[in-house]
Parts: sequence; C-alpha cells; structure tokens
Amino acid sequence: SLTIQHWNYKEIIVPNSELISQTFTNWTHSSQIVRTTLYVSVSYNDDPHRVEQICQQALQEIPEILREPESAVYLAEFGDFAISFRIDYYINMNSTGYLRTQSIVLFKIWDHFKQAGITIPYPQQDLHIKSVSPTNVNWQPAVAHPK
Repeated sequence: SLTIQHWNYKEIIVPNSELISQTFTNWTHSSQIVRTTLYVSVSYNDDPHRVEQICQQALQEIPEILREPESAVYLAEFGDFAISFRIDYYINMNSTGYLRTQSIVLFKIWDHFKQAGITIPYPQQDLHIKSVSPTNVNWQPAVAHPK
C-alpha cells in the first residue's frame, strides 16, 4: 500500500489495487509549481478594464507569486448581477503555502478595490407587485360547517 500525507497532516492509506485500477492527482509529482485559479466579481457600474489592471497590479505586488509562468486575469462572464473575472497565478509549493498565498491575494485585491472604489456586488432581485381589482378576486367568506 501507499501512505499519502494530506496537506492538513491526515494520512491516507491507498491499497496497491486502487493505484493500479484508479487514477489520482498528484499536484507536485514532477514539479512543485502549482496554478491557483480564483474568481472575483464586480459591479456593472465599475470599469472592467480598470478592474483587470488592478488585479494584475495586486498580483505583481505579492512576492510569493511566480513571475514565470505568468499570471493572467481574464474577463470570465457577464452574470446576472455582476461581471466575473478569472485570476490565474502560480506558486512554488516548496516556498509558500497554497491557502496562505490565496488569502494574501484576496486581501490584496480587496484593499486595491476599496482604494479604487470598486464594489463587489451581492445578489439582488427585483420584486414586482401586481395590484388586483377587488372585482376580479374570487373571494368567499369562510363558513363554519357543523359536525
């Protein structure tokens, strides 16, 4: 069998029969370089070109992010209530932690957005209330039925 130590120090024991018959993912088998993908949404009131620049600038300010392969910011989607961006960057797992770096990136983007007045929207719904004329309502008074 094979013993794998999970990032949170849990040990996973995999029988050899599973290794032969099933596929599995090893993030760092041949390289310690790992890509991280994040999604960030902004308001339709914000300039998407400016958002792209701010995200790129934030990534450049974080020393844990590798310069090669190059980070990228993509306009990903026009959603129901927000514009979404995909952010890809690379780290070396030997020198930094995956979740720690992700947190640094998100805080850095948050700080830059706040400084630039960029807003992260929350889902919104419009409620339309129809008025109904009392003559169109089929209303019947409740009648008590004897037992």
